[in-house]
Amino acid sequence: MSCIMGANVIFDAYSGLVQYVDRNAAITNGLVYVTEDGKANMHVDNKTLLTEQDVLTRSKLRPSVRISTKAKYNHGLYILDVAKAPYGCSTWPAYWSTNSNWPNDGEIDIIENVHTSSSNQVSWHTTAGCVLTSPGNYTGTASGTICDHAYNFNTGCGIVDPSIASFGATFNEKGGGVYAMKWDSNSIDVWFFYRVAVPDDINQGLPDPSRWPLPSASISSVGCPIDNYFRNHVFIFGRYRSSILDIFDRRYHRYDSVW
Repeated sequence: MSCIMGANVIFDAYSGLVQYVDRNAAITNGLVYVTEDGKANMHVDNKTLLTEQDVLTRSKLRPSVRISTKAKYNHGLYILDVAKAPYGCSTWPAYWSTNSNWPNDGEIDIIENVHTSSSNQVSWHTTAGCVLTSPGNYTGTASGTICDHAYNFNTGCGIVDPSIASFGATFNEKGGGVYAMKWDSNSIDVWFFYRVAVPDDINQGLPDPSRWPLPSASISSVGCPIDNYFRNHVFIFGRYRSSILDIFDRRYHRYDSVW
């Protein structure tokens, strides 16, 4: 996937305590870079001092980055290897897909949770009529089954990963892991493999979902005709501040590879 950062400085549409900077500012200030061994890094500024008044009035926010793909995608197998990810009070990391025609073309949240959560939550947001089947062909626990963005303040339908290594401190302690999403007309399936459990076929560059165990999360065409609700997505990496209590966050994303 080729990626692009916005050309202008913009504010977070979700009222996070961040201000997205452009490509040049992100590179100059060390918020994005690639190491000599090819690992992509994304950071949020952890040096700027914000006062309580700055936060309350939103007159000064913490510089951050939001990166999205240039191309739009329909169906496919998408694999992301993450070495480290942020966690802790006021953090809200996300890896997701959608487009400017939201909610008509849907939203898929592949990696998302907040604060000190220990498990990843996969979510879908759509227009009316899309429902998550529960129980279903997945190992996680459904946290909501109505995907309509107009229902319950747009919480969407979601599934919590059963592994406490899928998010937070344990995720980093175990060396991160791999998230995989398979999207076709029948379903949208998401797997998480912590580092030592990554299938050999992925490590060998020949991923084969038919050989993997049940996904941790899946939405099927039984309750949600996939092609009617999800189309033409760009993939997005974002760092948000989700709490009015700002802290100095020295944790970071390090993405080993995106397939």
